[in-house]
Amino acid sequence: PGVVTIFAPAGARADPVLKASLMSHPSGGELRMSLSVAWPGQYVLEVSTDLVTWSSLRNLAVTGSTVDFTEPLDSRASRSFYRVRLQPSP
Repeated sequence: PGVVTIFAPAGARADPVLKASLMSHPSGGELRMSLSVAWPGQYVLEVSTDLVTWSSLRNLAVTGSTVDFTEPLDSRASRSFYRVRLQPSP
């Protein structure tokens, strides 16, 4: 584990804020994350190792203004970047 870089989408009316702290465990590491949003909705957490190719990690249903969760670290990746996107309404 090294530096944790968090990206939020640009150009939104009020960008979501994603904060993370690293938690180390004997079996591996986890990121403890907190997502703060201006409005409730469905969000998706994505990860990338190169800032070009992004993969979905999980969907987040935010019913209030914040949601806390943990995400296991991929020990095979030398670095990971995270971002959160608001899911479009169906």
